[in-house]
Order: sequence, then structure tokens, then C-alpha cells
Amino acid sequence: MLSSTFAAVGLLSLWFSPHDSPLRTPIGPPPAPRAAPRKPVVRVPIHPNSTCPVMGKPISKALRVDVARGRIWLCCKGCRAQVLADPEAAWNAAYPTVRPVGNERCPVTGRALDERAVEVTVQGRSFRVADATAAEAARRAPQRTLAKALEPQLVEVGNLRCPIDGQPVAEDAFVVVDDRIVRLSREEHVAAIEAEPERAGLR
Repeated sequence: MLSSTFAAVGLLSLWFSPHDSPLRTPIGPPPAPRAAPRKPVVRVPIHPNSTCPVMGKPISKALRVDVARGRIWLCCKGCRAQVLADPEAAWNAAYPTVRPVGNERCPVTGRALDERAVEVTVQGRSFRVADATAAEAARRAPQRTLAKALEPQLVEVGNLRCPIDGQPVAEDAFVVVDDRIVRLSREEHVAAIEAEPERAGLR
């Protein structure tokens, strides 16, 4: 009996040697490292004129002026005064042709268009909105409305206060985080969300 017990212990000691313990020997390939979470894409869609209406040179996306019919981008700061002196001529030079967007839904209301639809032109693009009331809303927020007309997948978050400073949102200050439109109180707050997208308050 004792000899059988010693024999069994001997076999176990050979099987579970301290240098080859099943508890220490990995089984299968090591786990793959966890991928870092994807950083949201933060942007502000702009659809500018390609050349300065005053000098005819390529524009700077950082230089622009708002006139009654919309936004005009410039090549240098010196052109601002000339645009404001004759905004109609500057507009016609900046956007000499109008391209139809061909949207099927209103970018303001989200409704399908019918016979009450009204055409709106923003920065050389013409699109239709649901009715006269929607047209007025589009003219108050031309950049945001044009973005939705050209990119119908964009969805308004619907926030009425800015996630950065808690102030009421402005009509046309916004940022797109992935495909969601977050409204802001000031355009300057875009930089804060670009640096830290989580500050947009989205989940």
C-alpha cells in the first residue's frame, strides 16, 4: 500500500515539476491589446467661395465677412472694407453661379417637401425648405441650414444652451461631432470641443 502511494506521489512530482507547472504555462496565444477608444470627429462644415471677390486670389478660410445674403471669404483683411462698401457686387463676384442641391426633405423641419416648398439660396447653393416660415429660419441660420441641406445625415442634438459656458445658443454658431450638430453660444467655443470632444456633452 505504501509503495503504491509513494509511486503515485513520484509520478505527480514529475508531472507537476516546479519549472513546468500548468498554472504557469500559458494556454493559447496572449490576449490582443485593447484598442484605444475612437476619438470623435469634430468639424464645422463650410462651403466657401473659391476666390476672393475683390482680388481674385485664393481665399483664406480664416478670413470672412457676413453680408445680408450670407458669408463671403476673403484673401486678406484689406478686402473687407471693399466688400462692405458694395456687398451686392461682392456677392455676385464670389458666387457667380448657383448650383441646385436637389434635396428631397426640408433641412429646417425634416419634413418631405410638397407644393408649399420655398427655394432658398445660400453661398451659391439653392435648396428647398418646407414653407415660408422655414425659409425665414434658414435665413437666420444659413450656415447650419446649408450644412443640413448638403449632408442630410446630420442630426440636431437640440440643445438650447451652450455646453461650454451654459449660455443660450446663438442662431448660427455650431459644431458637428461625428454626425450630430451641437449648437454653441459663440463660434469661438469650437476650439474647446476640438481639443476635448467630450465637452460637447454627448454620449
